Amino acid sequence: MTSRFLLLLLIACRTWAVKPGVKMRLTQSGINYANGVARLAVLDLIQNMKIENYEGKSGKTTYWLSNIHSESVTPPNSEMTLSPGLNGLTWTVTNFGIKLYTDWRVKHKVWFVPISASGGLSADFSGVRLSLTIGVDLDGGSRPVLRSRGCSADIGGLNLRFRGGLVSWILNLFKGLFENKVKNMIRDRICSLVDKSINGVVADKVKQMRVSVDIAERFVLDYGFIAPVIITSGYLETQHSGEVYWKNDRRPTPYTPADIPAQGDASKMLYIWLTDFTALTFGYAAHTHGYLQYTLSPDKLKGNNSNYLDTSCPTSICAGSIIPEIAERYPNSKVTIKIASAAPPEIKFTSNGIDLVLLASVIFSAGSSNAFLDGTVSFTLSGSASVRNELIFGSISHSSIQISNVNSTIGTVDQTQINRILALGIQSVILPQINSFAQGGIPLPTFDDIKLPDSQITFQDGYLVISSNVQYKGVQ
Repeated sequence: MTSRFLLLLLIACRTWAVKPGVKMRLTQSGINYANGVARLAVLDLIQNMKIENYEGKSGKTTYWLSNIHSESVTPPNSEMTLSPGLNGLTWTVTNFGIKLYTDWRVKHKVWFVPISASGGLSADFSGVRLSLTIGVDLDGGSRPVLRSRGCSADIGGLNLRFRGGLVSWILNLFKGLFENKVKNMIRDRICSLVDKSINGVVADKVKQMRVSVDIAERFVLDYGFIAPVIITSGYLETQHSGEVYWKNDRRPTPYTPADIPAQGDASKMLYIWLTDFTALTFGYAAHTHGYLQYTLSPDKLKGNNSNYLDTSCPTSICAGSIIPEIAERYPNSKVTIKIASAAPPEIKFTSNGIDLVLLASVIFSAGSSNAFLDGTVSFTLSGSASVRNELIFGSISHSSIQISNVNSTIGTVDQTQINRILALGIQSVILPQINSFAQGGIPLPTFDDIKLPDSQITFQDGYLVISSNVQYKGVQ
């Protein structure tokens, strides 16, 4: 039994020891914003509060309360703080005011004579205080879970105003019965509503956090949690896988995320670190499943470049005029170029942006003939990224290509001219497709109701960091 326990412990420790490819941090500024949103939510919750009709009895007196509802709410003060010891948040609402209305009816027997009365009643609650602890956990898998771990409410003062004919002794009797009952009723109802909201609506929204994102219908970006939520006195932090898989093949990759250095900046509400581990695993999955290959054929060229892969072009520039050996061997034909990755691309995030180097095999053929030239191509790209509408976009700013290890059946060919043919084809066809793919955008690990209105990206060696304030459903 002991050996089994130790084995399970080692497995658990190993599981949580995985480095994050993506990390998120909500600062105290973000918690303050969440406090404001929660304050508005509880105002609406109490304003629309409904309480079931009540029937009570005390001695010879029976009373009924019906049509119990909130008439107005005085906005409270509120504070939300991080509670490391509780692994959650503490939310305190003070100086709450609630005006409640109810219809009342009472029956009382004096000897054998029944006496009844009815009317309306306004109850003004003042100095209402609410304290709530919210736990932030995981659901046993990779999704976050919010739970109310305890709620308490206190009523500071209560002022009753009766409407309807009452004799003084009935008023005094009913006031005493009602005052204690309604205090307990409202105190319990407030906590019941808040607990239900946290464990229901709010928890459901948190569960909708993106922990998996499809890319190009072939890949999956795993944003699942790889460690418990970290809560300190200054921030709430989550750690995510950030690994990209082929959609139907989650084989492990040979990469490990770089360490994300500590950062003290807390001027924005939210920070998201994305390491180049995500890009590397995407490249690995793409290469190992044959995704990084392309056939550049004449039908792919448009406009002024439509004849560029011709072998014969007396009055223009084409493959045959750039490399005369092609025109001599294959006149009045068209060239097809097949490119396929030879290894996973090397992708690095640096302080200047994104660098990519891809080694690929290239094969030239003409018409229906066999290949007449092949070699290895080094394809280099430089680019950057931006964030819009909670999506991260890429863009290519520079590219170059260089062929080596050339094998030719048409004699010695100038490699500079081969590069020239490849460069134009890549510039006119392949790069626009890469940019189109990059501009498709990849969702960040947030929620549909969350907006990042002023996102900024800073590149560092091995990672990029997105800093932004947060906006919820248009709440300022």
